[in-house]
Amino acid sequence: MNRIRARTQGMGPDELLRFVASRVVRYKSHVVFKHELVGIQGPEWPEGIKLSLLRSPEDLSEPIITDLLTATISNQAYLDDIRKGTALGIVAYEGSQLAHFAFVMKGSATLKMLGFGTDFALLGNARTLTPFRGRGLQTQSIRARLVAARDAGFRAAVSETSPRNYASQKALARAGLSPQGTVKIILILNCVVLRYSSFPRPALSVTII
Repeated sequence: MNRIRARTQGMGPDELLRFVASRVVRYKSHVVFKHELVGIQGPEWPEGIKLSLLRSPEDLSEPIITDLLTATISNQAYLDDIRKGTALGIVAYEGSQLAHFAFVMKGSATLKMLGFGTDFALLGNARTLTPFRGRGLQTQSIRARLVAARDAGFRAAVSETSPRNYASQKALARAGLSPQGTVKIILILNCVVLRYSSFPRPALSVTII
């Protein structure tokens, strides 16, 4: 609900109706990457970049909250998840400026839609702010989140991208994740998932989330 409120905030009536209609039936296609959480290469952040791991409400200082919400209001839902213990976050700063943020989700609906169990973590919602792009922060962020997922007790971590998001796919491969294949999903009423997965062998399945 928090993510829905964040997405619909400020929408006019017509835009809100289109948003609701899009939630009745949705089609998505994902390219999935995975990393068993052994033999992980730790991050090597560029000089001047400082990382903070957000594991609990105590890690959410007012400046960090303000910076994340200024970057995008949709981060409110991820901050709520950290407070509930269902997500981890990382923030990377250069001096007092937020350079990059990203999250690790535990037991999320996306993991269920993709067909993974609760022993998997999901890497998602990462962004490098414009002035800091081109410095490899995304790759180091992925490695940092793999370490955080391992330390949180997960067996493996996965990440998904759209088939055309080649930059994200390259960053995942550079960080050591292996492409698994594609998952195509029809989501009905936001709770019934018709899933066709190309791995470990082609299969069609139905999941209720």
